[in-house]
Amino acid sequence: MGLLSKFKKVLVVEDDPALRKALVTKLSNEGYTVIDTDKGNEVVGLIQIEKPNLLVLDLMLPGRDGMSILELMRGEDWKNKTPVIILTNLSGNSGLKKQASDLDATYFDKASTDISTIVEEVKRRL
Repeated sequence: MGLLSKFKKVLVVEDDPALRKALVTKLSNEGYTVIDTDKGNEVVGLIQIEKPNLLVLDLMLPGRDGMSILELMRGEDWKNKTPVIILTNLSGNSGLKKQASDLDATYFDKASTDISTIVEEVKRRL
């Protein structure tokens, strides 16, 4: 566990219960404080209340989708620079990858990325 990780808060937004639980467990074991949700409609409020240091964000969510959340965060009204790691099964869409990159988010395909890679990216971004 890194000495500074205990002061860092990660918001995991994922509607797959097994993947969300695995991410929460791994990140908690690394010493991060982890908040999680599976509902897109809760994310904006959680960001404002919890002020996470990083988001792990699924794109396909019930309620509000992840890309609209990212666009809102980076938009003129909010200008939130919190690091974002996108996880999605929409891997064939190069337009989404470019859009994520343009919004300063790291993009991972769920099917071809293991959890340890995501944890390493969290450490790198924090």
